[in-house]
Amino acid sequence: MKLMCNHTYTSNPETNTSIPESCPFPELFKKPLPASQTAPHAGPALALPIDSDGACIFHSHAAQWKRDNGFMDWLLQAIERLEADTSAGSIDFTEAVFVAGDPTGDGGKGPPPLTLQDAQFDKVVKFIGATFLDAIRLNNLTFGGGVYFDEAVFNGTLTIDKSTFMGFRFSKVTLRQGLLISEATFRGYALFDEAQLLGTTKNFMVFACRDSMFDGITSFSSTVFSGGNNAHCLFEKTTFDGYLDFELTEFRSTLHFSDVCFKNDVDFRDTLFAPGQSSAKYQGASFELSSISLPANGAISFVSTDPLQKMFSRDVSIKFKESPEGTLHFENVNFHHILEKYRNQLKDLERTGHVSIGPGCIKYRLQTAVRSVPIDGANAPLVAEICQTFTTYFSARNGINLGFEIVSRTKEEIRFFYFTDEDISEEVFLDRLEKTEHNLWDLISTRPDLKQLAEENAPGPQQRSPVRSVASSAEDDALINAVDAISAMFGTFFRVSVRILRKTWKPRDTQRLLQAIHFGDGKSLEGRADSLHHAIVRNYTPDSLDEINARHHAGLLPMPTTPQTILFLGADPSNSAELALHREFQEIDRRLRSANLREAFRLEQLWEVQAEQLPGVIMRFNPQILHFCGHGQSDGALVFLDAHGIANPVDKNIISTLFALLGSDIRCVVLNACYSAIQAKMISAHVDVVIGMSHEIETNDAITFAAAFYEALAYGKKVRDAFNIAKLGLDLAHVPKSAIPQIFFGPGVDPSQLKIGLEP
Repeated sequence: MKLMCNHTYTSNPETNTSIPESCPFPELFKKPLPASQTAPHAGPALALPIDSDGACIFHSHAAQWKRDNGFMDWLLQAIERLEADTSAGSIDFTEAVFVAGDPTGDGGKGPPPLTLQDAQFDKVVKFIGATFLDAIRLNNLTFGGGVYFDEAVFNGTLTIDKSTFMGFRFSKVTLRQGLLISEATFRGYALFDEAQLLGTTKNFMVFACRDSMFDGITSFSSTVFSGGNNAHCLFEKTTFDGYLDFELTEFRSTLHFSDVCFKNDVDFRDTLFAPGQSSAKYQGASFELSSISLPANGAISFVSTDPLQKMFSRDVSIKFKESPEGTLHFENVNFHHILEKYRNQLKDLERTGHVSIGPGCIKYRLQTAVRSVPIDGANAPLVAEICQTFTTYFSARNGINLGFEIVSRTKEEIRFFYFTDEDISEEVFLDRLEKTEHNLWDLISTRPDLKQLAEENAPGPQQRSPVRSVASSAEDDALINAVDAISAMFGTFFRVSVRILRKTWKPRDTQRLLQAIHFGDGKSLEGRADSLHHAIVRNYTPDSLDEINARHHAGLLPMPTTPQTILFLGADPSNSAELALHREFQEIDRRLRSANLREAFRLEQLWEVQAEQLPGVIMRFNPQILHFCGHGQSDGALVFLDAHGIANPVDKNIISTLFALLGSDIRCVVLNACYSAIQAKMISAHVDVVIGMSHEIETNDAITFAAAFYEALAYGKKVRDAFNIAKLGLDLAHVPKSAIPQIFFGPGVDPSQLKIGLEP
């Protein structure tokens, strides 16, 4: 019998740095086990079987020959000898070929799984580049040094039960059936990078992980989960305590997370979710996060780095076991494929800061690509204004709701898109956009004398009569839509003309403005913009527009007024996240920007306010609304900072005197601080309206109230109505009555009439 194995190793040296020059198993069995060895196979030196091709029983590919020669018995003996060999740093089965028992033992149905069970390995165990011709089961094992399966090939199912791994490498593995994990613990790391889980059996579970724990780095980067139309992949009752990476992973089978806890970062970056169809059990969604838990340090990111390749092409469901304390971030994601009830929940969570819907997300049934318009300085509001005019006119003209959403706005650029949830085709949507643009342009730009256009389109006395025939209603509606569009454009062009006079607006800016509502091929944009720019210079002087407004105020909207300044003052001596000052400011800003009268308000902010700075701050900003966000004491004193950043409670009488001296232009004060109603009542002697908190109030509730209050003002609601609308939101959230805000009106103020933001 030959005593040497002619196997030549081909494994990548980077994967296995201890590849021997020749097969070590014949030499291993030449050595007798020590006499003290108590294992069942302890004994003398043995001659290792060599097949007719010169390969030992571990490297031979002759499956039946291996079975006939008792492969399993030789395997157990090799494990014992390698464990006992102090010169061997690992239990190394690199490029070995594994088979199970005799297939006739199971009534001809195939061999039972090759089973390793009830053992502990102190050394690292290596199956690098190994081939498993039959199914394999690892049961109740402890791999104290870790286990490496890199580049291995599994022809049958790999089952892992009740086992613990101090490091698990499964990179570049090919698994032709399935990987089933149950009650396993992965410590340190578990790396499945670039594995191919094919699942070729019909209706097969390609991957299932149940009742398991991953407490270190876990990576499925660039792994492919395949299996065909009916295959699926499951994570159930599993906890990920460390970083979890699904970057560039391909799920070509239904993916389901059920009762899974994510305690750290989870990265779905450029992940592909593209099954053929859902199985019967998981029908309804191609990717399901069901009853998941997201604690405070958990963060899940769904990000596509290619804006043209949106993530999600099939239905997705995301359901929480309890309200998440961590965060979810979406970027370049087809958000509309998230089922409606879960999508609405995520939008609600966006208001709390637990969900971030970033740039490039398709949140609606149909939406245009994100368009970028360059801007200079303070010109961004005009872009938003003309977009709003276009959406209003589009909806009225086509009977189809249209909205626009700002993705981001900087000093150099504004990025936004148009959207609709109407049940129309994309072709119809884009065609209506282009035709509506042309129609609006015809109203505004085809006549050389824009004053004459306004006069001709202003409704006369007969048209304004409350008694109208049915036959004339369509014509009247069309006329009203035209006049509304013209009058809104008048306001925009007036502001453009002021900028032209001040030399802060050039023809290129007019072209950029029109770019915001342009849907054609761009050939006519430059000439159209040049024509409009000269028309504005010629016709849109302040005098001519005042004349138009005076003569046609009955048929045109009022001329825009000076924006009301909201001064947001933040003071948090503890410098903690408790008050969430920046989140409150951002939520107020977002609500103002989304309202139809957003240009009636200008939001300014000042952080870390010191008490002695207050008089100068009020004189410098001259606000109409002053909003304070910070701490309040039970005696009603507001807490500011001193020069050293230390808490500085200020006497109520001093604050009241401050408003007596400097509050003549301040219309409204909002004190978003605990126990501030006491101070609010004192200030109301000098200011039209003051709002304060009667007791302690939770940060999220305070933010909810403030944002809703300003949003209602920006929709034109009276102050008392805005207060009641905001308070209703707290009532619906079951906020304790003791924490409900209070409103105080100043002397001589009619609470039923007070409005802020629309006065000239």
